[in-house]
Amino acid sequence: MSTERQFDYSALTQQRRTHPQALQVFNNVFDEALIHAAYEALRPLPPLPSGFFWVDMERVIAYQQGDARQVEALAAYLPREISTLTFQYFVRLLDLIPEVRRDQVAGFELWFHNLGAPVTRAAFHVDHDVPLAEKTGKVHLPLWGTVLYLGPQSGLVGGGTVFNLEEPLSQTLLDNCMRFHDFDALFKLSDQWVTVPFKPNRCAVFRGTLPHCIAATEQVSPERPRVNLLANLWDHRPSFADGQAFCRFSPEEFALLGRLSPAQHAALAEIAGTLTSEDDVTRLFALLNKLRG
Repeated sequence: MSTERQFDYSALTQQRRTHPQALQVFNNVFDEALIHAAYEALRPLPPLPSGFFWVDMERVIAYQQGDARQVEALAAYLPREISTLTFQYFVRLLDLIPEVRRDQVAGFELWFHNLGAPVTRAAFHVDHDVPLAEKTGKVHLPLWGTVLYLGPQSGLVGGGTVFNLEEPLSQTLLDNCMRFHDFDALFKLSDQWVTVPFKPNRCAVFRGTLPHCIAATEQVSPERPRVNLLANLWDHRPSFADGQAFCRFSPEEFALLGRLSPAQHAALAEIAGTLTSEDDVTRLFALLNKLRG
């Protein structure tokens, strides 16, 4: 989350309404056993950042028509419980989201949070096409964002999602978007805050223009993390989408990334940004092999 670069937030102020109801909440969206199985499957895994997975609408349509290969293909990357839930979630969202037309949706961005430490500061942001924003400075938004809370079943303090419903967004909020804040300081910037409380099997659906953040969270641990599945609906393929492929990485490459720490992820991303040729990539592989001893 950048705190220095100035981004063009015109997409947030152009009022690209898809429905007057900006935020809706649905409870008991799935069978409780499926939610519990998904939580247990994701609980030991590192979090999956946004911008890694893209599921083209054609795949969702194929799944609806009985093509089990879609679930099998995603299961090459993610636990089967998550692969199954993911496609069920996408189909359910097409029914839940008001006035969404299937021919309007190009596909779904997919990721999940796995938070094993308290949240004490607000990461205030809008979901957007991060690689494109870094290249052009323009913030491109999804049609809708969604959060499906998975667990834990009890003991969590806080852990919901905070939304701001100002329309249009004030310049003060725009100036403070994509930044970290103390919660008290953030709440003083507006009187239009709404918090969706955390509850397993609850789904929050919100317009892509709404800035938001994870609410203050306590009583979490690596053994009992706060886990939720997130999906954004886009009306075009964002820049990180690799055609109809689920992921720009192969299943083997993705598995390797899953074994790296966040610090190692960051280091690799920084190194990759400095490589300017295929020859440099080849040399880096050779260097890594030598460093392995």
